[in-house]
Amino acid sequence: MSVLIDPSTGNATFNTVSPGKVPGSYATYEKVVTPDGKSAKFSKKVFDPYGNLISDKDKLEKMSEAKKAASGSDAAQSKKPEVPTGE
Repeated sequence: MSVLIDPSTGNATFNTVSPGKVPGSYATYEKVVTPDGKSAKFSKKVFDPYGNLISDKDKLEKMSEAKKAASGSDAAQSKKPEVPTGE
């Protein structure tokens, strides 16, 4: 893992590499945290054994969607399923 601090903004950037399931493949994770502790960016990039970029995902966006769904603020999530009455 590496940590870089941008002196102009005070943001801390954390980077790490994780081996993939396919031999030679790997994923890189990058998270940028502001001086007040809020996540500004969180991404995952997946590479094949030849170093070609396979996937580039914004994990922060996915996390905020999951929080929204878990809180029930999404109208589709808050609708109760119909229960058959057997009539």
